[in-house]
Amino acid sequence: MRAAGTGAAAGALLAAGCSSGRGAGSQTGAQAGNSGTAGKKPKSGGVLTYAGGNAGSYDTRGPSFDPHQNFQFGVKGYTLFFERLLAYDLRSYKVGPELAQKWEQPNQTDYVFTLRPGVKWHNKPPANGRALTADDVVYSLERARTNDPKFSSRSLLANVDKIEAPDAKTIRISTKGRNASTLAAFSVDNLSMLAKEVVDKFPKMDSADGAVGTGPFIVKSYELMVGAEYVRNPDYWKPGLPYLDGLRTKHFNDITGGWAAYLGGQVDACLVPGTEVKSFATQQGAGYSPDWYADDTVNFQYPNTKKKPFDDARVVRALKLLIDHDDFIKTWTEANYGKGGYGSIFPTAFASWDLTPEEYKTHLEYKQPKDDAVKEALSLLGAAGFTKANPMKFEIDTITNPTTLAAAQLLQAQWKQLSQGAVDPAIHQNDQATSTQRRDQRLFAYNQAGQSEGLFDPDIWLAAIYQTDGSQNYMGFSDPQLDAMIDKQRTLFDDTERRALLKQIILYYIDHGPSTIGANRYFLEAVKPRVQNHAPEYFINGNQYQTVWLES
Repeated sequence: MRAAGTGAAAGALLAAGCSSGRGAGSQTGAQAGNSGTAGKKPKSGGVLTYAGGNAGSYDTRGPSFDPHQNFQFGVKGYTLFFERLLAYDLRSYKVGPELAQKWEQPNQTDYVFTLRPGVKWHNKPPANGRALTADDVVYSLERARTNDPKFSSRSLLANVDKIEAPDAKTIRISTKGRNASTLAAFSVDNLSMLAKEVVDKFPKMDSADGAVGTGPFIVKSYELMVGAEYVRNPDYWKPGLPYLDGLRTKHFNDITGGWAAYLGGQVDACLVPGTEVKSFATQQGAGYSPDWYADDTVNFQYPNTKKKPFDDARVVRALKLLIDHDDFIKTWTEANYGKGGYGSIFPTAFASWDLTPEEYKTHLEYKQPKDDAVKEALSLLGAAGFTKANPMKFEIDTITNPTTLAAAQLLQAQWKQLSQGAVDPAIHQNDQATSTQRRDQRLFAYNQAGQSEGLFDPDIWLAAIYQTDGSQNYMGFSDPQLDAMIDKQRTLFDDTERRALLKQIILYYIDHGPSTIGANRYFLEAVKPRVQNHAPEYFINGNQYQTVWLES
């Protein structure tokens, strides 16, 4: 993917269900019946029902279907009906063609993509089944990199200089410099293609009529906090796909609601609550090995460094030291999801680029017991003027759903207890739309919420969240030394060299960055035996459902 040439050879990667693993687990026991399709002929027909909403999809919780303005963890469900130039395999994370039939790299900074023939927009007004053109791609990518805070994925295209369409089937993209993550960025779910006439007619994209793409399914209906229904696209450009006649998502307020519906036979797939993981594994019988999905999102904590007192490095350092990560793993992650781990800037999907648990434990923030960290934190708070007699009072912004709220409540309790009264935060709950608005406009003081940018390439995260002026750098953090290291790592095409620099970045951020991750997560899914060729996921990944099929 880093060498000049064509990408056509990877075409089969995404059309068929690849079986190469990410190293996160093995497909055995109950889930072997879902993914082990060797010798079985796929069957067409049937409707799959998915436990959605806060239990596993973004479509029913809003605020819109706009791929350019939502976080990646939500938008990947929208690949049921939207598509990109390139895509990634859910099991291996390898990049391959999607709407682009092939690509060439004539020099170190230019990429030429050739569109597939026969791709049409859904047969819904105002696109009405017309052909996809290069102008659609130019429009979509230019829109996605609009310099407006609501376009949260614009950092994916920060290295792009020009986007041109020499003809109806060709797109030429010129970049500002060599970047190891260029092709990976084009495969991120957020950079899906949109038809301009549809966006013009439905600018909010908050209805089924406004969600028009080129993908395997068509949005038939949608109701906020209730559910959504998707039907097979009869004009899909991949012959014979999708196998399913349709797919439904049912909204649940939390994972436990989705689990109850699964046990009651109302849904075909759902996350297993942390409290149920042991009994679920036991019920699968001898030989079962849970296939944990490594989280590609973070639920993390960060201040607004543009507001006092969070512009004081002593304050933000003290708050990080007063977080008990072991308690977060046990009390929040394991209780809700079943398995957790340490993190600082990356989710568990980036484990191969991250520090090991043993390396984390050598740093004051992660050491147990917390005595030394508490002592240092109280000293820093005292120097900043905050004591039990004069406590620091502020609000923790969070989203009103059970698991996210529970994380905020645990954070609040830890700060109150470990600071011995010097930190006294309150909790400010918001619905999804209000939280997004307050985040984009930096109206919060301190935020406890989920965030995602893209899979598998570290630069996608670093550029968006941690670099100065990144499109998701809502904390307003700026550090020239960190920026320089981030700029350098993206030019390194040798993995060994790049990994070494990334370790330096992580170590530097632990000591100097304002945010942290209370605990990272892994997820376990329960999937009915009739569901075939299904890969583990967290939040529905729509792209794989074109090759999922149902046994009788």
